[in-house]
Amino acid sequence: MDESTILVVGKVLIDEFNEKGRFRKSVGGGGPQAAFGSSVVLPEGKPLLVSLAGSDLGSSSELVDILKRTGANLSGVKFLDLTTPHFRITIDEDDVPKHEQGPGFENWSTILQTDYEIPGGHESIDTMHVLIERGGFNDLRLARAWRKSASPGSCLSFEPVILRESPQEDYNSFREIVSECDTVSPDWYTACRIAELPQDSNPKEVISEWSTYGPSSVTIRRGREGSYLWDRKEGKSWHIPIFEVSTVDVTGAGNAYAAAYATARCVLGHVPLYSASLASAAGAAAVLSEGLPPVNDALKKFVYRAAEDIISRVVQI
Repeated sequence: MDESTILVVGKVLIDEFNEKGRFRKSVGGGGPQAAFGSSVVLPEGKPLLVSLAGSDLGSSSELVDILKRTGANLSGVKFLDLTTPHFRITIDEDDVPKHEQGPGFENWSTILQTDYEIPGGHESIDTMHVLIERGGFNDLRLARAWRKSASPGSCLSFEPVILRESPQEDYNSFREIVSECDTVSPDWYTACRIAELPQDSNPKEVISEWSTYGPSSVTIRRGREGSYLWDRKEGKSWHIPIFEVSTVDVTGAGNAYAAAYATARCVLGHVPLYSASLASAAGAAAVLSEGLPPVNDALKKFVYRAAEDIISRVVQI
C-alpha cells in the first residue's frame, strides 16, 4: 500500500497561540491535523492532503516541518501568492480557546473561492474525508464533484466545523451535506448547534437526532468525556472512552479523531467499534507534543496498543 488511499481535504492556517501568556506559532486549520489522524492508523501508505496556503507558509522551514510531521503526501497542498490567514488563539486558565482573526484574513475569501486540485494520478482514490466550515465553498464543491465521479462503493466522510464565535444560522445546509455522506464526525458543540439542541442535552438524544440525517455512521466527540458512536447497520450506540495521556497541545485532537475514523472504517474496513477506538487513540496521539508529533512506526504502535485498551472499556448506551 505505497500509494495514497484516502484524500484528506481541509484548510491550512497559521495559528498564533497565546497560552496563558506564552506565545508560539503552529500550523492549524484542521487539514494537517486530519492528515495526521489518517496517517497514524494506516499500517502502510499515506493519505493525500489537499489544501491551499500562502507563500509565507511555504517559505517557513519551521512550519513546513510541522506539515511533514503529518506523514501525509503533501503534493496536494498548493501555495498561493498571498499571506496565509492567521488565527489568534488565546487559551485561558480553564483551557477554553478564543479565536480571533489575525494577519492575512483579508485573503480568506480568495482562498475560499479558489478551487482545490487533486494531483494527477490520484483521481481514482475512493475515500475522501473533508472538513467543511460554515459556507462550505471550495471544499464542498470538490467533495460533490468527486462524489459524482467516484466509483461505486466509494466513501465520503465529513467533519462539520462551527466555531463558538460563529453566529446563529439556518443549519439546513449542513444537514443536507450530512445526508450525502457515509460517515460524519462533529464535535459536541457543533453537533448540538446543527441539531438545534441545548449543549446540556442527553447524548442519546443528540446522536439519535443525527442518525436521522442519513449517514451510515456518526461519531460525536466530547473532549475528555470521550465520544459517542452510532452505526446504522448495527442499530446501536456506544460511548467510546479516551486514552489518558499527558496533554501537551490539545489543538486538533478532534480533527485527528475524525479522519482516523474515516480511514479505519472506509479504507481499512474495520468494524465501527474498533474504528472508533483507533480514532480515540489517534486523538490521544495528537496531543503528545506541540504542533504534532512526527508519524513513525513507534507512534503507530502506540495508537494500536491504546485502541486495544479503549475498546475494552466501550459501553453501549
